[in-house]
Amino acid sequence: MLHGWASPATVVTTCTAMPILAATAVVLRIYARLFCTKNAGWDDYFTMASMLCSMATTITIIEMVQWGLGKHVKQLTKHEAFMQQRAFFCMIIVYNMSLFFTKMAILMQYKRLFPQKGFKIAVNIAMVIVIIYAFWRVFAAIFVCWPVAAFWDHSIKHVHCQNKFANAMASCALNMATDLLIAILPLAILHKLQLPSRQRYALMAVFALAG
Repeated sequence: MLHGWASPATVVTTCTAMPILAATAVVLRIYARLFCTKNAGWDDYFTMASMLCSMATTITIIEMVQWGLGKHVKQLTKHEAFMQQRAFFCMIIVYNMSLFFTKMAILMQYKRLFPQKGFKIAVNIAMVIVIIYAFWRVFAAIFVCWPVAAFWDHSIKHVHCQNKFANAMASCALNMATDLLIAILPLAILHKLQLPSRQRYALMAVFALAG
């Protein structure tokens, strides 16, 4: 185990507890929308999809722990490295799908909350950007190596792999850019609300942080 890293037990406990709390919140939300207010919408369905992908991400992380996550690579057997990388490959895909569904849920909720035509057009444009980014990210994650299995199976010969670090950095930059876009979208409308300045800015901060 590398010095300063969380123990496997800590990782598993955290990865189990957090999704349980999130799932509880999602279940309560869906129950309220379906049975209390009876006005469930696309934002709720995207939230459920994100939750399922988040749970899949948790499962893959726990599997990585079982195969030596936290150990130095030199301490892993070939089989452990093989299995850990395969789980990591799956984790990248479901994690990015979870991010996509989360962003779409927020954007669909914007459309529910703010009926202004101009704002809905802006949200639709943002949705197109998010969809294009998500397709690119998942496609790039799957085909970062060819053959695909070369990502985790280093015994395969005649392999072509992209620069994984550059791929990851590009993904992080675009992910943050779409997050920022989603965060600032409603600020202009919120700034025009007829509320005391303190309440208006507090509301803008809440939306920006949630985005």
